[in-house]
Amino acid sequence: MNGRQQAAIDHLKMVGRDVHRFSSYAIEYGLTEKQIKQAIADGVQEAEEVTNGQHQSDGFAPVGPS
Repeated sequence: MNGRQQAAIDHLKMVGRDVHRFSSYAIEYGLTEKQIKQAIADGVQEAEEVTNGQHQSDGFAPVGPS
């Protein structure tokens, strides 16, 4: 595994921790698991629409076919 791949993995782990933390807050505030999953899916979809398959300034390429 090269350095860029390891950096991507490390970043995704950080994102996972953030998702867990904010999901826990959302549950405390009364959101259902379904609402949380939908909010996450909506955020991913919005990001895909904004990037439209273009590389971001953080150096990471979009996931999936272009």
